[in-house]
Amino acid sequence: MRAAEVWGITPDRWPVEATVQAVLEALEAGTDRIIIRERRQPWDVQVALVDRLLSHGIGSHRILLRLGPDDPPPPLGWSVH
Repeated sequence: MRAAEVWGITPDRWPVEATVQAVLEALEAGTDRIIIRERRQPWDVQVALVDRLLSHGIGSHRILLRLGPDDPPPPLGWSVH
């Protein structure tokens, strides 16, 4: 059993595919959860990123979308930070 969970945070302004690849690699290497912190990206890019990750079969509890006070609500079932 591990003593603590390992979390990761994505950098801003990476292309969607580069972020998807980095997140998949981090999860495969043992990271428990990733916070998607793409605050400078438009909302549709943030949604596309999370959609791409979830399409790989990653549980929504492992991908948390960082929301700001002015962001629209995320799709039902998504985890937020």
